[in-house]
Amino acid sequence: MPENFIGEFIKLIANLIDFVGIFIVFAAVVLIPVRALFEGFDITKVRQRLALQMMFGLEFLIAADIIRVVIVSDIYELSRLALIVIVRIVLGLALKKEMLEKY
Repeated sequence: MPENFIGEFIKLIANLIDFVGIFIVFAAVVLIPVRALFEGFDITKVRQRLALQMMFGLEFLIAADIIRVVIVSDIYELSRLALIVIVRIVLGLALKKEMLEKY
C-alpha cells in the first residue's frame, strides 16, 4: 500500500512539473508575438525570446521525465522515457543554437 501511494505521489509531482513546462511554452507562444506587436516587431528578438522561453519550458519537461524514472516498472518504459529525454535534450540544444545565431 505505501509503495502505491508513493508511486502515485511521484506521478502527481511529475504531472504538475509537466503542466508548468507546458504552460511556460504555451504562454511564450501566445505572449511573445503579442508583446512584439506593441514594442515594434523585430523578428530576431521574437525568435530569441521564443527560443529562450521554450528552452526554459523544456527543462521542466525533462525534469518531470527524470522524476518518472523513479517509478519505472519495466525496461520498455525505461527505454521509452530515455528516448523522450534524449529527444527533448536534442531539441533544447537546437533551440540554444537557434538563439545564439546572429542574423
